[in-house]
Amino acid sequence: MEESTRSPLARLVLFMVCLSIAGSVVAAAHYYAIDIPEQQDVQPPANSGDFCLDAVAQNIVCSCMNNRYGSAGFAVCMEGGQKAYSCTINAMQVIGMSCG
Repeated sequence: MEESTRSPLARLVLFMVCLSIAGSVVAAAHYYAIDIPEQQDVQPPANSGDFCLDAVAQNIVCSCMNNRYGSAGFAVCMEGGQKAYSCTINAMQVIGMSCG
């Protein structure tokens, strides 16, 4: 039997290179078989009917409070703001809100 002339370090490096190539092949197979199909089926969430985030609600309410059109203008402003952000402001968000 002929003994290997490579050093143990060279065999280790060769093993590491082969292992990295095998890992890359497995990762690519996983990406094409699992990741890409899942990414193509994802639908963006619909925001209509959802409640506004507190910061967005505060922005809408405070800007509408500062308009000069009275209570009728406030209602129109609130409706326009909610349509613009595709969300709904509930009464609990308005209670205790301070516009400074």
